[in-house]
Amino acid sequence: MRKFDEDIARMNATLDRLFKYNEEREIELKKIQTELAIFRAEEKAAEKKRQAAEKRRQAAEEKRLAEREAYEKKRQAEEEKMRKNIYKTIGGMGKSNGKAAETYFYNSLDKTKLFGGIKFDSIGKGMRMSKDIADNQKIDGEYDVILRNCDSIALIEVKHRVEKKDVLKLLHQQIVNFKILFPDYANYHFYLGIAGMSIENDAIKIAMENGVGILSPGNESLVIIDNHVKMY
Repeated sequence: MRKFDEDIARMNATLDRLFKYNEEREIELKKIQTELAIFRAEEKAAEKKRQAAEKRRQAAEEKRLAEREAYEKKRQAEEEKMRKNIYKTIGGMGKSNGKAAETYFYNSLDKTKLFGGIKFDSIGKGMRMSKDIADNQKIDGEYDVILRNCDSIALIEVKHRVEKKDVLKLLHQQIVNFKILFPDYANYHFYLGIAGMSIENDAIKIAMENGVGILSPGNESLVIIDNHVKMY
């Protein structure tokens, strides 16, 4: 009997420990569940916060890009306006400089009317002519300074800055067109010259090789290099 009672006591003690263990486990499980719920809530809140921050970042980036695009368009418009103004100014300066150079050389040659060792009787400037030719085509000519006597004509091409192409145009186009545009002078003796406030070296070389006179401003008067000038 005594042994039975002892077994019952031990069994009850074991059950008590088991119940206590289970209670502790349940408390621990509830604690874990509570912590997990808090963690998930915090994680959800953090995700919402992150998403809100991402939206703000995207909005700020879109605003920055829009402002940059607007600035770039404004800058391009201002550059285009400035470019047009520069081209307009340069174009005006080029025309103004060209007219000033033409007047200078015309006035200088008008004093002597000498070129290529030949004395001319008259001088003109800014002569333009357009003429229709076959097949509905036409040729145009513009001649800056022209010297003339009874049998000779000097064509002086004037530029503020003379380039190689200006000399070649005088040699291969201007003189040919002049004879077509003004057939009364086609059998005259022609002499060619280039005049400029500055002249490129290549232009000087071509002129010297082809018997084209060179005119440029000197310290006190016009400088004319025409000992090599040939008749065309």
